[in-house]
Amino acid sequence: WWRRASFDQGMDWFGEAHDYTVPLVTKSSGKSPHIIIENFRGNAKITGSDGTDVQLMGHKTVRALKQADADGANNTTPVELVSDGSNLIVRCNQSNASNNVRVSTDLELTVPHGASLEANGRLGDFDVNQLDGDVEIVSENAGIRMQDVNGNVRVDTRKGDIIRCLNVKGSVELKGHGTDVELEKIGGPVTVNGTYPGTITLKDLSKPLRLDNFSTSLTVQRVIGQITMDRGSFSAQNIAGPSQLNTRATDVDVTGFTDPLDITVEKGDISLRPGAGALARMGIRTRSGNIDLVLPDAAKFELKATT
Repeated sequence: WWRRASFDQGMDWFGEAHDYTVPLVTKSSGKSPHIIIENFRGNAKITGSDGTDVQLMGHKTVRALKQADADGANNTTPVELVSDGSNLIVRCNQSNASNNVRVSTDLELTVPHGASLEANGRLGDFDVNQLDGDVEIVSENAGIRMQDVNGNVRVDTRKGDIIRCLNVKGSVELKGHGTDVELEKIGGPVTVNGTYPGTITLKDLSKPLRLDNFSTSLTVQRVIGQITMDRGSFSAQNIAGPSQLNTRATDVDVTGFTDPLDITVEKGDISLRPGAGALARMGIRTRSGNIDLVLPDAAKFELKATT
């Protein structure tokens, strides 16, 4: 049973770590290649640049009991950059290694700005910057950090510490499991569908947001300011609706809203401070908790309350 056990979820392998350099590989790709990183263990940094070449280099760590075993695993797991039409495929060949060693490969790619990316990982982080094409990352366990992406972003993880996207002009779709989420300056629609029990921070979202996270469901048409969600608390400043929030044991604080707002909380206090202008319709319900509503001095309204 020991030989059949899987340690892909993060258990360190026995033996010593042996380091190897992945030599530089350069291939001509045109202005908008599609980069595919096949299933591998390790970190990857992908950066867009001027030019029409793809450059690949990196570092490999082989953990083994003997130097000879590590050298053999290094020789059987070459990092390759293979052309297939408009696709450039990065292969780490880690499946060629024997069961008594563990190979981890850290990749650093420089690609044309117009490139798109499709990556699959088992364990390791992804860092993506300055790409004009779409980005899709699927991983068993990864932290994801992206910045200055003009295409659409799709991330599917089963585990990870953080997913951070900054300045994405296209849509962002997150699914699966993780911990913290940070999204800022997103130009397209945002969909978050999964379990992220850490802190979720959403800033400057230009298009509709739809979030289904554990026990919370949220729809907002635009986030002009910021939304922060943590275990047991939800706060939003300057959001555009109609907006709808359904959650369980959570204290809710919403300020600076001007459009219709619907909130349902099973257990928790609700604090509301509408923005300037005419009051919009509010449907606010908590089964167990207080409701505080702060209104402008000259506000005109009808109030129907049941307790």
